Amino acid sequence: MRGRIRDGIDGRERLIGFQRADKKNKSRVDGADASSVAQLARLFPVQIIHPESHRLLTGGPSLRRAFLDWGCFYADTNFHLAWRQYRRVLLQYNTALKRQLDSNTLQSLETELSLRGMELDESRRRYLSEFLMALPVTDGLWPDKSDRSFRYDSGWTDGISLNEALARNRLRSMRAGTALVGPHRAELRVEHQNEAAAAVLSRGQIKRVTVALMLAQIELYERNASCSCVLMVDDVASELDSESMLLVSQVVMQRGGQCFITALSDRDVEAFTRLNHRMFHVEHGQLSELV
Repeated sequence: MRGRIRDGIDGRERLIGFQRADKKNKSRVDGADASSVAQLARLFPVQIIHPESHRLLTGGPSLRRAFLDWGCFYADTNFHLAWRQYRRVLLQYNTALKRQLDSNTLQSLETELSLRGMELDESRRRYLSEFLMALPVTDGLWPDKSDRSFRYDSGWTDGISLNEALARNRLRSMRAGTALVGPHRAELRVEHQNEAAAAVLSRGQIKRVTVALMLAQIELYERNASCSCVLMVDDVASELDSESMLLVSQVVMQRGGQCFITALSDRDVEAFTRLNHRMFHVEHGQLSELV
């Protein structure tokens, strides 16, 4: 797959390509191999709303960590390197725990893990603070904005350093064979009336709130980066009722970035046809434009 994109910073047109073969990914930028998928992602940010997006609220903490980390990746140029370094040291630390290596080795790894972990935690906290300021753009999709709240748990006990938390939990971690504290255990709690939103909202409300979170994230990215993010909405009717689609279309119309929407019928996208758009039909693998 290949295409051309226009750089939002200098306006230069870039040629990008992506190929997956034999379970391996290969990316190219301007005819040269990309150093990593991250290089391609930085040039071509994409956010996807799909039928399983509700798991951002109903699924486990790892999905909400990934949501935060998507934002941090673009908001903090140092985040990706810190994240990679943390993952590398965490793997070494878990291996040392399983092998029950000596305390000096574990302490040395804990010091390094703490340094990288604190960088991740600080980046996540900064991003979350900015993200909450971008939420009002999607207020219409929330059941009641005055009832929403967010709580961020770093992944270790408040009031102590990560290094101290790792040391305190060393024996428990050795028995478990894995680090029991750290930013890899962090949690972002999305709440409604001080209860987990997934536990008290209806399925339809959960879908609307999920979309609200993702659109607010795009809004923040585009505001800070001064360039657009591609939004893809897969099977829009399965995600949103007609009222919700109208509200989402109003938010989408306020932004200048590209938006790709798939649906099973024309009726499902009526709310979006007020936008400057082109419509295509796919049948038996063949794509044709509807005039």
